[in-house]
Amino acid sequence: MDMAGFAVNIQLLKEHPKAGFNMMAGRGNLESDLLAQLGLEMSDLEPKAKDCSEVTYIFFLILVCRDNR
Repeated sequence: MDMAGFAVNIQLLKEHPKAGFNMMAGRGNLESDLLAQLGLEMSDLEPKAKDCSEVTYIFFLILVCRDNR
């Protein structure tokens, strides 16, 4: 599952306090890994944005932080 933007119910995050973005999940699997940690499946998702009938904006950013101190 690749999601340009998504929301997660805060109660769900409270119920799974160890869930989070796993940077070791592998390219393209960051969102899917988070959803799996939350115990969600495709049937649990609510597609929005005109029933996912159009893409209005695509933005991809890779941020690498290094502390050389």
